Amino acid sequence: MEGRDASLRLAEENGAVKAFNLLGSRWNHKLLEGWIGEQRSLDEVMSRLDEAQFDVEFGRLDLTPARAAFERWRAANPAAGKAQA
Repeated sequence: MEGRDASLRLAEENGAVKAFNLLGSRWNHKLLEGWIGEQRSLDEVMSRLDEAQFDVEFGRLDLTPARAAFERWRAANPAAGKAQA
């Protein structure tokens, strides 16, 4: 939704997402916790993040700008967030 403030922060370690700090929408914490427990990659989580949003009366957060920012960051940091041996 236009005009809605949002803050999306994901922490990763050794290529796996370790924490979420997501504001601006309602989120399915069980799904997010599952992704942490399954050691999902940052790339996979970003591609599936919309699955963790609840549909609410105010609408869902448009994740397009967050994905675009992530893609720019990924292009500038190709080795970041990759599993370490």
